[in-house]
Amino acid sequence: MSILTLASLLLAGVAAGVLTTVAGLGGGMLLIAGLSLVWPPAVVVATTAPALLVGCASRALLLRDAIAWPTLLRFAGTAAPTAAGASLVAATLPPALGQGLVAAFILAGVAHELGAGRAAQAPHAEHPGRLAALAGAIAGLASGLSGGGGFVATPLLTRAGLAPLEGVATGAAAMAIVHGAKIVGFGLADAPTQASLPAVAALTAGLLAGNALGAPLLRRLSRETFRRLTLATLGLTGAWLLGTLPG
Repeated sequence: MSILTLASLLLAGVAAGVLTTVAGLGGGMLLIAGLSLVWPPAVVVATTAPALLVGCASRALLLRDAIAWPTLLRFAGTAAPTAAGASLVAATLPPALGQGLVAAFILAGVAHELGAGRAAQAPHAEHPGRLAALAGAIAGLASGLSGGGGFVATPLLTRAGLAPLEGVATGAAAMAIVHGAKIVGFGLADAPTQASLPAVAALTAGLLAGNALGAPLLRRLSRETFRRLTLATLGLTGAWLLGTLPG
């Protein structure tokens, strides 16, 4: 793997870490969308899983005091098996179908976030445990097939009755579990991967650096500006992926 490729992976990880920290969403999917332009989707999902696992785990560790453990356990009970199973399926999909799924989940995530303001006005669910389990199943499916599920996990965990900080902290821990399950699934499937140690190390270092850079940046720039930038970038990337599907 060339130095230029490793440098590109490092910079992609930094961008994803900064966007996730500042905007609260989109970094992982942006990373996956960008790599999907040059690698087959199954390869991208398998390669990014270890780096995203470390990135989410580090964020969860920083916010560990805010994790809602009972909710996390309910989420993990459905998320882990769903993510592992979806990864087994994703490893066998034709590249064109995999690209279509990545694009569909990206655009669905953008649509979900655009409606988040209206959803935030709705009352919390009467059965938060059931909603946490549902969030786990949906996030596991989305992440196993397309690589991204955080845009589902954190909003639904917040709707399950968690305060915003609890939702972010629990969501980070939850997605760390999901990415770990994906690694198991792709390992069982013996999926093709570009995940050499240097590639994973470059992505991981970039994500951790981006997390660190995003914190002071958040104090100076508007979170909403970054959120809109992320949604616009994801929307354009998702549309591009759909537009370049093989005929």
